[in-house]
Amino acid sequence: MGLLKSIREINELAQAFNGVHQMLQPFVNGQETCFQEDLFSIAYICRKEIIDRIESCNFRMEALIIVPMISSTGVTILNAYQQTIGQLFAISAEEGYLENVSEILEKGELYKTVENKIIESLKNMK
Repeated sequence: MGLLKSIREINELAQAFNGVHQMLQPFVNGQETCFQEDLFSIAYICRKEIIDRIESCNFRMEALIIVPMISSTGVTILNAYQQTIGQLFAISAEEGYLENVSEILEKGELYKTVENKIIESLKNMK
């Protein structure tokens, strides 16, 4: 992978971690009630924007990135993963959706179902 593409991908990964972290905070802090659709959508984003990117770019989990909502001085990809996907697992377990969220993160059948619902929602917005 070229240097510019690698920089772009790491930046997009950091943005994805940042966005997911922000989406999870109301549930972590108990400010909002968790709904199944929320967790499934966040799991879909985690798979598509974080896990797929880490896998396709072969990023090392020890690499440092800056995720402003987690730390302005930088964190490892592993730390950002734990503070986003790890929190998603914890919340999902508390709410009784751990198996479903795991299936989405593993790109199982439920992943495709959520993806189709998201695509349909976007089509209906036109």
